[in-house]
Amino acid sequence: MIKITSAKAIVMTSVSLFLLSGCMNGEPSFNPNNKRMVAIAGKTYRVPLETNYSTQPFQSATDNGVIKGREAGLDCRKGDIFWISTEAQEAARRASLDGDTQRAASIIIAAPRKKQIGCAHPLSKKEFEYYKAKQKI
Repeated sequence: MIKITSAKAIVMTSVSLFLLSGCMNGEPSFNPNNKRMVAIAGKTYRVPLETNYSTQPFQSATDNGVIKGREAGLDCRKGDIFWISTEAQEAARRASLDGDTQRAASIIIAAPRKKQIGCAHPLSKKEFEYYKAKQKI
């Protein structure tokens, strides 16, 4: 009979859970092409799943969000809403809470290149009808 001490049991359980989490985490990472429709201020937008998005469209071409988005290489304009992947936002938040503002900033700066941040344009009536019909399939 094998005698297991409580320390060994904790280590074995931790290692087992770690190994299992690697196997169970077969989920694909964030994909900006998987989108849903959302209604904001009377207009419909398509934003990626697993994102947080603004609840107010940009009011003008000189809106701070439009300017910063364009500086980051995003196609942002008046009437758009801003979105960020929850993954990138959470990583930046954790870095910031750890006091590592440089790491937090680097996560946000890299987000446009990784397509983890963007602007969504309002859908035209034709686009809305197309995506609405597509959802029913």
